[in-house]
Amino acid sequence: PEAAGLHVGFLAGVIAAQPTRADALIAAMVPFPQEESWVIVRAIAYSGHPDWKGLLARSAARFPHHDAMIQAYVSDRMPTLARLAMDEPASVWTRMRGWFRFGEPADKTPALAVGPDVLDTLWGIYFATGDAAPLARIVALLPWSEERADAGRLTVGCMAKFTLAANAARDPVLLALLRNELAAQPAGTAGVLKDTIAAAESIDLGRIRKESIDAIRALEKANQPVATPQRDSSLWRRTVAAVLLR
Repeated sequence: PEAAGLHVGFLAGVIAAQPTRADALIAAMVPFPQEESWVIVRAIAYSGHPDWKGLLARSAARFPHHDAMIQAYVSDRMPTLARLAMDEPASVWTRMRGWFRFGEPADKTPALAVGPDVLDTLWGIYFATGDAAPLARIVALLPWSEERADAGRLTVGCMAKFTLAANAARDPVLLALLRNELAAQPAGTAGVLKDTIAAAESIDLGRIRKESIDAIRALEKANQPVATPQRDSSLWRRTVAAVLLR
């Protein structure tokens, strides 16, 4: 499931981009193997479709193995992209709501922890739609690349910075969108975004990769007295997958 974020996001973006055809699109996706059809369920919940709960309810019979998951989303016991647990300026959230078309989330809905899978999901939505809104959410994660206390946030922040630079280096449209985002960013985000854009323009991805790995290794080293070997191993695997291999 952790590696399926890109697929979830892409399908969510397809549904969001064609809201009047959502039921037909979901029906066309159903040939998915039942054990993997949770990807479609999550994509519907993450799509931001004005009637995403209705879509799930109408599609429930197609996904009998995932009835509990569907009920959890419909009853707000599982969070969607509307409830990302991240520190971000109100202006960014306001812009995102305009794209996802969500109403006010219920207070009882838990927040969605931001990890590598969520970052992949946001990229999937962008690749499906070309919309700037999921990109703005990724940009909002850039300050995490300067985190020096929380390994999870640092890893996600480094992933955000590297993937933005790597994708923008080969996509002029994406690079232009990032330049447009600069004016709307608070100082803490703008500085990291400028560096990301500079790396994309000069194809200086090696520097971003090295800085990311060095920062994560330094935090690992600082935490060694209190970290367990299992935690270190898990963090290193995430580092390799998130930074070296992207």
